[in-house]
Amino acid sequence: MVYTSKPCTVLLLGWLASHVLAGLTDGGIQHLFVLTGLVVLNSFLYRQMRFQTDILWCGIGLTLLFAVVAYFQYINAVALGYCDGMLYGAVGVKHEYYDLSEYYYESKQLADLVVTNAGRDLWMSGSLSNDGTYGPYNAFNVLNTIMMLLYGDNVITLVLLKMNFSVVAIYLLYGIANRFLSPAFAFYSVLAYNLYPGYLVGVTNLLRDNIIATLIIGLAYIITAAWDPPGKLSLVRKIITIILCGILLYFRNYAFGILVVTAAIYYYSNSYRWQKLTILIGLVSISILGFTLGNEIQYVLAELYQEDGPHLWESSAPSSVRMLLRVVYFMFLGQPGKGEDFYLWSVTEWLNFSGFVYLHFFLLMSLVGLYYLISGRLNKGEKTAILVFGYIMPFLFLLLITYIFGWPIPRLYSMWLWITCIVVMIFLESVNDYWKIIWIGSVIAVISAFYFLQYSPFGGILRIGALVQ
Repeated sequence: MVYTSKPCTVLLLGWLASHVLAGLTDGGIQHLFVLTGLVVLNSFLYRQMRFQTDILWCGIGLTLLFAVVAYFQYINAVALGYCDGMLYGAVGVKHEYYDLSEYYYESKQLADLVVTNAGRDLWMSGSLSNDGTYGPYNAFNVLNTIMMLLYGDNVITLVLLKMNFSVVAIYLLYGIANRFLSPAFAFYSVLAYNLYPGYLVGVTNLLRDNIIATLIIGLAYIITAAWDPPGKLSLVRKIITIILCGILLYFRNYAFGILVVTAAIYYYSNSYRWQKLTILIGLVSISILGFTLGNEIQYVLAELYQEDGPHLWESSAPSSVRMLLRVVYFMFLGQPGKGEDFYLWSVTEWLNFSGFVYLHFFLLMSLVGLYYLISGRLNKGEKTAILVFGYIMPFLFLLLITYIFGWPIPRLYSMWLWITCIVVMIFLESVNDYWKIIWIGSVIAVISAFYFLQYSPFGGILRIGALVQ
């Protein structure tokens, strides 16, 4: 939807002015200007997309929450001895944090290089060596370098600037959710996604995950608008789509590939009536797996607590069937973990820890919601969109991540958890029975509590792997 008016123009200029002033200042004043720009961006998107007032206050509230969490993590990291405000190295028993500092210092090194004509020419020629973890041509390093050249190298400033993407994602997600839900439940889905602790880690640290999530949500917004009901992309939308695809390819190439496959499946599923056949094949396959692969399931459950692996290229890698079972587990139950592995004096560690339980609840609700989705009130096009983006796309993401990396870390779920939150809200709105919702919610809460006992920092109370031995 493209809508222009004088207030929108004024707000857009206000956003630009805030960021220009931020570039002319530093310290707390700079932070204040960037925060002001974020609030103005909320107002601009609210007016531009003609949404209800509730989402404006939600967006501003979430923006301020992001900023508070970012400040809190920074202060906490400094208090723990990390003078630059970013966790680095081993934290707790098993968890290691390298991305934050490596992105920062590699970007700073590149910024120092390109301020000179010789260094800039060297970088433009493509002849710089890929020293470091990510190198001078990494998309996020390049973005950070640009921000450092314009605004300086203050960590909080860089994180706040990156939040512009998350503000845009709030309104794009609300726009998608509005196609399937009433305004109230669309509002709840936006809130549920943005409060996911794994997403908060990506938003409030110097990480690229919230940028990638925004690109995926933006492309999904355009795709579903064009093909549900079937229509044609306008020239402007085509140009925006090409730009977003190019940026996503640069930032996370496998996400681009999976989104292309998802879009193709969505397009053809709108053209041909194969949904019922696909669902039937899936149910039969799951039944066969359940009856014939007991030993495989036992192996998978026992091995889930490997935090990095087994990898596909290792000689100890499990069979493809076992890998697929891991994917299904991760898709509807989330990740396993051990609470004693977390260093809970760290705010970032607390967010990662709480993300486990949060995932379990919403993923289990999405599994229950699949039944109501198939038999519910949505029309054919809406069901297709939810089935493809809500179940097939997460499966493809998890399949690739599990086969290559062994398991998905919590913040990677941000790439698709937004549609899971919409699915859960479709289920809750479709049930329309207060007591039934309480009963289902209680069962899922018990299961989530069971998992919490596994993850408890008091540790070792329950372990699925031990139960199946």
